[in-house]
Amino acid sequence: EKIDALAEQVVKEPWHSTIQVYNPLIMAYSRLAHMDKALDYKRRMEDEGISSNILTFRNLIAGSFRGRDLNAIDGYVEEMKAVGISPDIKMYSMLLDIFIKQNREDLVDKLW
Repeated sequence: EKIDALAEQVVKEPWHSTIQVYNPLIMAYSRLAHMDKALDYKRRMEDEGISSNILTFRNLIAGSFRGRDLNAIDGYVEEMKAVGISPDIKMYSMLLDIFIKQNREDLVDKLW
């Protein structure tokens, strides 16, 4: 795919080691529901010492919802908590919407 070639070209650049480069790659693959590739870039980013932020998790959660992977979503919420990232209002709204659409109101408690 063209996106794969572009992504590989970008990460070869000497200036690629920023969250501003990695988050758009994670977002692109999440939007395409290619979560294996999105997670690969998250790992590469973190291996370079760049921490995930709220946008990283928002993109991963949105992509996991496209794939109907509630376990992954739950894992990302737990990972956010573990690294001290609190959901913002956009994240709360998105998660509530996902949980309600999937009839999983029981997961709402994990947000608080």
